[in-house]
Amino acid sequence: MYPFKSLLVLVALCAVLAGCSTTSLYRPAVGDGYGYSEQQLADDRYQIIFKARRTDSLTAQNFALARAAEVTLANGYDWFIVTDNQVTAIENTPEQGDAYSLRAAGNCDSPLCGNIETRRKYAGDGLNIGNDARRDLRIQMNIRVGSGALPDPDYAYDARQVKQDLVPKSK
Repeated sequence: MYPFKSLLVLVALCAVLAGCSTTSLYRPAVGDGYGYSEQQLADDRYQIIFKARRTDSLTAQNFALARAAEVTLANGYDWFIVTDNQVTAIENTPEQGDAYSLRAAGNCDSPLCGNIETRRKYAGDGLNIGNDARRDLRIQMNIRVGSGALPDPDYAYDARQVKQDLVPKSK
């Protein structure tokens, strides 16, 4: 009986340690690594970059939107509009070992860029990068920020609402 209990304790301990070692996809990038980064382009414009390892495009897009909301609020603004959105799949090719090749997969034909007549909730409708298998992705999103009432509810995002809906709670 005791060996069985010891085995159960060991398995439970391994499961806990494995859970602790898992890093969140939503984190600041270190150098050119995975995670988010941003750069101010003008007084009211920012570029958000989110690089994710082995994830789907919906998750990566939503993390980029979450970071856009955080940047908007951190700089004293209320809303943002996506003015440009590019998704690049980074595929590991066997003949190159650890080297990566880039293939452009989209250029602002997403609903996030404001080219639709009816409001769609967040990412996922119309942004297609192939079969959407889990892969390494790079999202580059340019946003314009502002304060007060939403200029156009069909195209502008309420930063507080996006943050509430999309920023991971365990960040």
